[in-house]
Amino acid sequence: MEKTKKYINTLSNAIDVIIQDAKRNEHGITFVEVEKVVNGLDIADVISEEPDNTQEKWMEVSGNTPDELKARWDGGKGMVAEYIKASEQRADEHFSRYGKRPQPTHLKETTEAIDRALQRLLKWQEGHEKEAEGQTTTPTARREQKRFSVNISKARAATILERLKADGYIARETMLADWLSALGIDNNEFKKIRWTKKQSRNKDKVSAASLIDFLCCLKLNMNKIKDAVGDVFLPKITPDSFTQFQKKYTSEYHEELKNLIS
Repeated sequence: MEKTKKYINTLSNAIDVIIQDAKRNEHGITFVEVEKVVNGLDIADVISEEPDNTQEKWMEVSGNTPDELKARWDGGKGMVAEYIKASEQRADEHFSRYGKRPQPTHLKETTEAIDRALQRLLKWQEGHEKEAEGQTTTPTARREQKRFSVNISKARAATILERLKADGYIARETMLADWLSALGIDNNEFKKIRWTKKQSRNKDKVSAASLIDFLCCLKLNMNKIKDAVGDVFLPKITPDSFTQFQKKYTSEYHEELKNLIS
């Protein structure tokens, strides 16, 4: 039961803290650690490892049943949405004044993680209640995440990830576990990887060309890149982004990328 309690307490605390900060309008609070924990746990897997009486023990914890957690979250989501909007506006103002953005708060990412966790939680509760009533349930088919298949070691993949982070190609909060699964080195579910490298001539736009070039440098087939890149990376890559790569698979960052993965 300890593992399940830890998950539920993390989820519960995340909900309470974000709503409280939204009420107080306390900008600048960082939620990256909460987001990592909530994203890193799958409630269905956690509970499946517990004894059959998990539900009964859990339901004794007042305020943290699935329905109560959802009710608390739904009650504060509107206020949290306004809080996120105001925080983003403040970040824009800070950038205009000082030429750099403040530390990211990961508010949006954490709220999305909470939404996903509650969905999994309520799905598990529904199945458990049907089983208790003697009803048979058919597991919901989950679409297989597309991923790449890169033939490199975990150690090399980890080194490449750190280099990409350091040089601004990939979001610094990217988890190694997500990276390894996205490249097909591991086979777990993963959070999409955020590609952040900007075009040299337009600093407001992410360089889709550099992402495609990077994947080509990893010796991935272009058809496979087109098929899976939308499942593996953010932001979305449009079909037009592939046009310049029909004859030559390079970008303005080609030499730098080659050195990064060598």
